Amino acid sequence: MKTASLTLTLLLPSIGVLAWQAGPPPAGAPSGVSQAPPAQGGAPATAAPGGGGGRGRGARVAFIPDAPVLPYAPVENPLPLPDGAMYGTVASVAVNSKGHVFVYHRVPVPLVEFDEHGTYVRAFGQQASNRPHSVRIDASDNIWLVDTADHTVVKLSPQGDLLMTLGTKGVVGSGDAAAAAQQFNIPSDVAIAPNGDIFISQGENGGPDPRVIRFTRDGKFVTTWSLAFKEGTRSNPHAIEVDRQGLVYVADREVMRIRVFQPDGTPVRDIQMQNPVCGLFFDRSQQIWISTGADGQMMHIDPAGKVLGYAGKRGTGLGETSEAHMLAVAPNGDVYVADTVGKKVEKFVKK
Repeated sequence: MKTASLTLTLLLPSIGVLAWQAGPPPAGAPSGVSQAPPAQGGAPATAAPGGGGGRGRGARVAFIPDAPVLPYAPVENPLPLPDGAMYGTVASVAVNSKGHVFVYHRVPVPLVEFDEHGTYVRAFGQQASNRPHSVRIDASDNIWLVDTADHTVVKLSPQGDLLMTLGTKGVVGSGDAAAAAQQFNIPSDVAIAPNGDIFISQGENGGPDPRVIRFTRDGKFVTTWSLAFKEGTRSNPHAIEVDRQGLVYVADREVMRIRVFQPDGTPVRDIQMQNPVCGLFFDRSQQIWISTGADGQMMHIDPAGKVLGYAGKRGTGLGETSEAHMLAVAPNGDVYVADTVGKKVEKFVKK
């Protein structure tokens, strides 16, 4: 794949956020999974307009945890585009081992790279995406792009060359057999295990077949398991991570839980939160970070779900997000949050 210049393509309109409608609150944990107690108490904030439910918008109010404010300061305009260019809907952000930041947004040339100082490097990936949702970087600095509209997950080299495509472009699948045939149904995120295995979550935006699909590092199907709740509660697997022990963590935004599984899909536990779990990230020290959607925060939590600290809030100003969608922690500890609705990236640095 050849690198494309930014030119006027970044000025074109972005694809709008799909409509989202809330489901009922969770009635309990799925079969075989213990349900963790709710997180510690806190105070609600003001309600936001629009839809409701787990995404954090609408009738529910933003939950403010009873936890310290993290000693992080927001940085104004941390990733400026070239003159005349503007961000589309910013879906996700990732940082490689050199500290280069990759912003994945909904324009015809969707991937923008900045160096460790926040200086624009290039824009590319115009052949790889239709509706960007998540970008991840693996241990070899390969770039993984998740496209909800094309139902694909694409692996690019650090230079931007196409290495692998999982899923069948434009083909929607459903059920175990379709997953084994690499036919996804609204994939949301991808995680790379320490042994190189690939885990893909699907069912974003309330898709009808929420599940996890596992492949080898070479893209060979291994297994899949459903994330649907037997009692009918709506599942929305929005982000996925794998820890150093190989446990699979799925951020189920709809029910405000992080659901933990063995690599074969055996349930381990649920981590119940009181905010939507929109983005999920393990830093180099295996510390857990989440972003809370339209509640507007980024949080540092422990393995039991206790909020150790948070920063940011719902809003449009500096250090605020309209929807804290996905997040990434740089090697130096800086935190980047993608704001879909605000069409920007917020950067937080330790004071």
